[in-house]
Amino acid sequence: MKCPRCQHENPASLKFCGECGARLASVCGACGAANAPTQKFCGECGAALAHDQPAAAFASPGSYTPRHLAEKILTSKSALEGERKQVTVLFCDVVDSSRLAEQLGPEGMHEVMDRALRLMAEAVHRYEGTVNQFLGDGLMALFGAPVALEDHAFRGVQAALAIQETLGGYSRQLKQERDAELRLRQGLNTGPVVVGRIGDDLRMDYTAVGDTTHLAARMQALAEPGTILITEAAHRLVEGYIHSEPLGPVQVKGRSQPVSAYQVIGRRRGRTRLEISAERGLTRLVGRQRELGVLHDCLARVKAGRGQVVGIVGEPGVGKSRLLYEFRKSLEGERVTWLEGRCVPYGQSTPYLPFLDILRMNFQLEEGDNPLQIQEKTRQAVHRLDPALEGVLPFLHDLFGLPGADESLRHLDPKQKRQKTFEAVRTLTIVGSQRRPHVVIVEDLHWIDRTSEDYFLFLVEGVAGVPFLLVTTHRPGYTPRWADKTYYTQIALDVLSQGETEVMVETLLESPTLPSELLQLVLEKGEGNPLFIEEVTTSLVEHGAVVRKNGGLRWAGGAVAEIPGTIQDIVRARIDRLDDPVKRTVQTAAVIGREFSLRLLSRISDMAEEVQRYLEALKRVELVHETRFFPELEYIFKHAVIQDVAYQSLLAHRRKELHGAIGRAIEELYADRLEGQAPILAYHYARSERPDRAIAYALLAGDRAARLYAHAEATTYYQQALTTARALSASPEAQGHEIDASLKLATVGGTRQDIERDLTNLDRARVLAEGLHDQPRSAQVLYWLGRIHYVLSKPHTAIEYAKQSLEIAERLGDDALAAPPVNLMGRLYWQVSDFPGSSQMLARGADQMRRLGNQSEEATAAGFAGEIFAFMGQFGTAFAYAERGVQVARDSHNPFAEAATTQYRGFVRDQHGDWAQAIDDYETARRIAESAGDIFRVYIVKYYEGQACTMGGDPAQGRVLLDESLDLAARIGTKFGLPYQKVYLAGSLLALGELAGVRPLCEEAIPLAEEAGDRWIKALALRALAEAVSRLDPTNRQEAERAVLEAIQIQREIGANPELGRTHASYARLLGAWGETQRAKETLTQAIGMFQEMGMAWDLAQAEQALREV
Repeated sequence: MKCPRCQHENPASLKFCGECGARLASVCGACGAANAPTQKFCGECGAALAHDQPAAAFASPGSYTPRHLAEKILTSKSALEGERKQVTVLFCDVVDSSRLAEQLGPEGMHEVMDRALRLMAEAVHRYEGTVNQFLGDGLMALFGAPVALEDHAFRGVQAALAIQETLGGYSRQLKQERDAELRLRQGLNTGPVVVGRIGDDLRMDYTAVGDTTHLAARMQALAEPGTILITEAAHRLVEGYIHSEPLGPVQVKGRSQPVSAYQVIGRRRGRTRLEISAERGLTRLVGRQRELGVLHDCLARVKAGRGQVVGIVGEPGVGKSRLLYEFRKSLEGERVTWLEGRCVPYGQSTPYLPFLDILRMNFQLEEGDNPLQIQEKTRQAVHRLDPALEGVLPFLHDLFGLPGADESLRHLDPKQKRQKTFEAVRTLTIVGSQRRPHVVIVEDLHWIDRTSEDYFLFLVEGVAGVPFLLVTTHRPGYTPRWADKTYYTQIALDVLSQGETEVMVETLLESPTLPSELLQLVLEKGEGNPLFIEEVTTSLVEHGAVVRKNGGLRWAGGAVAEIPGTIQDIVRARIDRLDDPVKRTVQTAAVIGREFSLRLLSRISDMAEEVQRYLEALKRVELVHETRFFPELEYIFKHAVIQDVAYQSLLAHRRKELHGAIGRAIEELYADRLEGQAPILAYHYARSERPDRAIAYALLAGDRAARLYAHAEATTYYQQALTTARALSASPEAQGHEIDASLKLATVGGTRQDIERDLTNLDRARVLAEGLHDQPRSAQVLYWLGRIHYVLSKPHTAIEYAKQSLEIAERLGDDALAAPPVNLMGRLYWQVSDFPGSSQMLARGADQMRRLGNQSEEATAAGFAGEIFAFMGQFGTAFAYAERGVQVARDSHNPFAEAATTQYRGFVRDQHGDWAQAIDDYETARRIAESAGDIFRVYIVKYYEGQACTMGGDPAQGRVLLDESLDLAARIGTKFGLPYQKVYLAGSLLALGELAGVRPLCEEAIPLAEEAGDRWIKALALRALAEAVSRLDPTNRQEAERAVLEAIQIQREIGANPELGRTHASYARLLGAWGETQRAKETLTQAIGMFQEMGMAWDLAQAEQALREV
C-alpha cells in the first residue's frame, strides 16, 4: 500500500506508514471500518469517506493554484525540469481526524475539511509556495520549487504560522457552532530535491534527495497538537526572524543519529520603516545632538513612570524623520516597545488611519492576513498581555473591519461604541506600558484624521502617570490639541548653520575639502535645509559642476547657470534627466502615492516585466527606497516633495488615466475585501476619467466611518459623493446617487450649520425622488425631514413629514421602511403630550422591531411605551410593556438597552406610587449605565431617582441626587430634561421646607417646558409653584389658585391621570389652608376615586388620611 504522504510502499498489513508514520487507512465516520486511502466510499457500509479529498476543487493543482502563481510556474517550468533545487518542505496534518469525523458525521466532516484545506492552501499560496499534494486531512507543500525563492525557509515558516493562526481562528468558530475543535501538527525541513516534469495542469514530479521529505514528515509526526517543529537545517535560515525553543536531539526512524529539532513559538517583530530606510545608507547626522538629548531626557522621565509627549516641528526636508531614526537607533538593546504610525495627505478622511498602523505593528498584522488570522493574532496577543482584557477584542475586530464584528457591538450606538473603543485601546496601551515602556511615533500629524486626533487627545489625557512616550512630527502651522499639557515638549528643528552645512556636504561628497564656489552655491540654494542641501549637491555633481581629480574635488563653474532656482525645480530637472522608461515609472508611482507596492505598480505599468529594474535605477539615484520587503515589496519616495514634483510633471489627462487604472487594479487585487480599500478607491476614481465610480466607494467609506462614530470623516466622504453626483450629467442613476448621499449626510449632522445644509439638500432630494417616482427614497427623505424638525423643536411640522413617510411605507407594505417614522412619531407625540398617539406608535414600533429581529430597538420601544401608558394611568398595560422591555433587553445582552428599560419600569412604578420599587429600579439602571459608561443615562436616572426619594420620604437624599444630576448636565453640556430637574428639585426643597428656592426653579422650568412643548412637566411646575406661593404668602391666594387650576386643566386635556389625581390632592390641601373645608373634601373625594380606579395604593392612603384630617 502506497503512503499518501511520502509515497513509500508499505506491506498491506500495516496501518501506519513505516517511513513517515502517516495513517494508511481512512476510518469511516459512519461505521468505524478501516478503508484504503484511495477509497471514496466505505467498503463496509457504503458511506462517503470524509477523509477522501474533500472536493473536486482539489483534484489537480491547476484547479486550486492562484492565477498569478500558475503563470509563474508555467513560465519557469522548462528551465526547471531536471534541476536540483534547495527547497523547504511543509507537512500539515489535522490531529485525531477520526474522532472529529465521528463527531461531525460524513457530511459535516467533508464540509469542515474542505474549508480547512482551502485555508491551508491559501496560506501556502500567499507566500508563493505550491501545494504538492493533498493528503485527505492535510497537505504537503514546497517552497522554492517550481517558483525559485531565495528565502524559501522563511516563507515556509511564515506559511506554517499563518496556517496555525487561521485554523486556530476557524477552530474557535467550530467550537462555538458545533462544539468541535480542529488541531494541527506541522513540520518543516530544508534540503535538496530534483524537480521533474511539470505538466500543463501544474502537476509536478520531483525526487527527494536524501531524506528531505522524510525529515519534514517526521517533524510533523513528532509535533505536539497545535505546534510547529522544524529541523536544524531550516532553523539556521530563519532563526533571526522567529522566536523558537530548542527541543534538543530527537530520534528519527531511518537515521542512526538523532536530529536537532526546534519548536516555532512565533515571529520576531519586523523591522520598522525607519530601520529599513536606514539600510539605503544615510549620511552622518549633523547638528541634532541637542534635540536627541531632549528626547532622551523625556524617555528618562517615562522610565520613572511619568508619561511624556513630544512634538517635533519643522519644514519639509529639515530632518524630522531622520531625528526619529537616530533616536530609534540609540535605543538598541533597551527594553522598550517601539511602535510607528503615519498620516498621509489622502488619509485625512479615513478614521483611525495612523492609529491602525500602530495597532497592526503591535499585533504583527500583515497585508494579506485573512480575517480568521487577524482574529487569532489579536486574541493571542491580548491573552499574552492579560487574559482579563478579552473584552477589548470585539472593539479591535471592529476597527479592523472583520466580518461580523459589528454585530457583537450592535447594542451600542455609534457614539457609545467610539467611546468604548477609545477606552479599550487606551487600556491595552496602559497595561502594555506598565510591562515595558512604550515609545509611539506618529509622523506627519498635519495630515491626521479627526478621529485619530480625538483618540490621541483622549490617550494623552490619561498617560501622565504611565511609562509612555508619544512622539509626533508635524509642519509649522499645525498645533497639537494637547500642546497645553505640562508634560508636552516641543522640539523645533531649525535649519543647519553654515558650519553644519559644510560638514554635511563634505560627508555627501566624501571629501575633507570643498571648492569655495561649491560651498557658496550650496549655502545659497540649500538654505540650510538638509533635504535641499542633498538635492543641490547631487544636482551639481550630475551637472558636472563638480568633478573629482587626483583624489580631490575641482569646481567646473561653467554648469552653474543650469542649476534651477528652487528645490522643486531641482527635483524636476533630476527627473527629466532620467531615461524615459525610468521617468515614466517614477511618474506612475507618484500617482499611486508616497508609498506604493511593486505588485500594484507592475499591474498598471505598460512595462510590467521591467518595473523592478527601473525601480533599482530610481533607488540608485535616491529618489525612492524600499520601505517593506515582506510579505511583498513596497517602496516609498525619499520625500513628499519628490513625489509631488513627479506627480505634477504629468499632464492632467495622463494623471486621470493612471488614477483610473489604479482604481481598476485595486478592485482586481482586493476583490474579496473592497470595503477596506474604499477610501483609496474613492480617492483615485474621483481624480480619474470615471468620477462616477468614486461615488459608491465614497459612500462605502463614509458608512464605515459612521459606524466608527467618525462623523467628521463620514461627512467628508458623503459630501464628496454628493458633490460628484451633482457634477455628473443628469440621469436617473446620478440623481439616485445624489439622494443617497443627501440622506447619508443627514445621518452624521449635528451642528446648526449641518441642519441648515441638510434641510437644503433634503428639500432638493425630495423633488428628485418624486421626479423619479422612487417611493422608497421619498419615504426616507420625508423621514429625515421630520427628524430634523424634531431636533429643531418643531414637533407639529415633524409629525406631518413623519406621517407622509409612514403612508408611503404602508402603501409599499415595507416594515423596515415604516419602522423609523413609527418610532419618530412615538417620540413626537410624547413631546407634544399626545399620550394616546405616542403609546400607539411605540407599541406598534416594538412589534415591528421584533419582526425585524432588532432586540435592542424592540426593548427600548416596549419600555418607553410602558412609560407612556403610565403617564395616562393605564397601569396594567404599562407594567406589561415595561416588563417586556426589561426582559428583551436582558436577552439581547445590551447593557444600554437594559439600563434604559429598567429606568422606564422605574418610572411606571413611580407613577403608580411604588416608591421603594421605583428607587430599586432607578438604582439598578444607574449601576448598569455606570458600568457601561453611559453617562447620559446616569444623568437622566439621577433626576428620576431624586424625585422618587423625595416622594418616598427622603427629600435630603433626593436633593443630593438632583444636585448631582445638575452637575452632570453641566459637564455633558446638555439641556435635555432640564425642566424635569428643576421641577423635581423644587419638590425636594418644598419637602425640606426651603421655600425660598422653589419659586425661582419653577419660574425657570415653565418657559423651558413651553419651549420643548412638554405640557406634562409644565403642569408639575405650576403645581409646585402654587404650593410654594401659598406657603410663602398665605394671603396670595389668587396667584396660587391660578397656577394649580392651570395645572389641572392641562392634565385633563392631555390625560395625565395619575398626576391629575395628585394635583387634586394638592389643591385640596390649599383649599383647606384657605378655610374652604367643604371644597377641600369634595376635591379629595375626587382624587380618591381616581386613585381607586388606577390602583394607586400609596396615593390612596395619603388622600384618605388627608380627608380624615380636614
